[in-house]
Amino acid sequence: MQLVAPTVALHRSYLDAVDEFGGAHRDGDGDWEWVDEDDRVHPVTREELETEAGFARFVADRVDLNRRQRPGFVPCTFLWMVEDGTYLGSLAIRHDLNDFLRREGGHIGYCVRPSARRRGHASEALRQSLAVCRTLGLDRVLVTCNDDNIGSATVIETNGGVLEDTVTAGDGRLVRRYWIRLDVAPAVSAVRPLAVADPGASAGAVPTAPARARAENRRPALAGPTDPRIRPARPADVPAILRLVRALAAYEKEPDAVDATEADFRRALFPATGAPTAYAHVGEVDGEVVAMALWFLTFSTWTGKPGVHLEDLFVDPDYRSHGLGKALLLELARVCVERRYTRLEWWVLTWNTPSIEFYEALGARALDEWIAYRVDGATLTRLGGGA
Repeated sequence: MQLVAPTVALHRSYLDAVDEFGGAHRDGDGDWEWVDEDDRVHPVTREELETEAGFARFVADRVDLNRRQRPGFVPCTFLWMVEDGTYLGSLAIRHDLNDFLRREGGHIGYCVRPSARRRGHASEALRQSLAVCRTLGLDRVLVTCNDDNIGSATVIETNGGVLEDTVTAGDGRLVRRYWIRLDVAPAVSAVRPLAVADPGASAGAVPTAPARARAENRRPALAGPTDPRIRPARPADVPAILRLVRALAAYEKEPDAVDATEADFRRALFPATGAPTAYAHVGEVDGEVVAMALWFLTFSTWTGKPGVHLEDLFVDPDYRSHGLGKALLLELARVCVERRYTRLEWWVLTWNTPSIEFYEALGARALDEWIAYRVDGATLTRLGGGA
């Protein structure tokens, strides 16, 4: 998928997509209108857009960065999501914020046609748009979504969005307001490949400070610019997440128990279609992932609301005692509170005294009255076969 300037080559595909929306609002597509020199607004009709000449005028107005705006509106760059010659959706980058945009609209709005949803296009479009925002001189952008739109919230958080607050929009909706910093490296290069931790990496590779520390068999120091950072996982983090999962298995005295592959984690965390099976947050130092929390949603029949089950929490042994584990737990607690989830739960091995003490110090309580049961392997196959 690529973001491109509006083009007449997508005439039929664009109008077909509009029909798919069935009259629903298309955020990021802008209003069908143009403004004359006297600030009079002229609507553009569907009948006009059906003609080649009318659509050409519409596209010319969309790509004209000097187009006149309604009074009070801000300059805007319109882009279209395109794949294999098909229009998938629209994205608008507002160059500035007026009062409405600052409260609930944000710098970036986008929509994906219904037939192209749940394929990762929104996340990729937002990622690509951030590079355009940098060329406009923006050092951070505001991106918003409805409070109950978990999919959009995940898209924004995956691209580095940090929730500032939740506000009530003019029509009564609850709206989440996220800021994405642009004065840092782009998401696609923020996480170094795991290979740079290998002392035998190519001569052109520049290892991160954590990688150098491991290669030199010493404990890295955290200070100044190397302070840890917690953020939602990205697709490029999958190799590091799997490395940490294997390290956790070794710590739990089952080094050969991990059958999962990078492909398994990509399908679960970043599926091409449908909702993720699981989610992850990571802790990084100097751009390298050194801690992770992998979790998924549960549901309580008593509260009638979702919760979070923390499947794995692990910090690279070289980075213990720097607050990464606590920071990851606090981030998941924040997610629960903001999304109105009612529980954050996890399991811990009975012999893992340091972890138990750590959890209890945070206020977690052991559910001693419950016994965990599991069916897997041959027993699961037998039961699933109807036996």
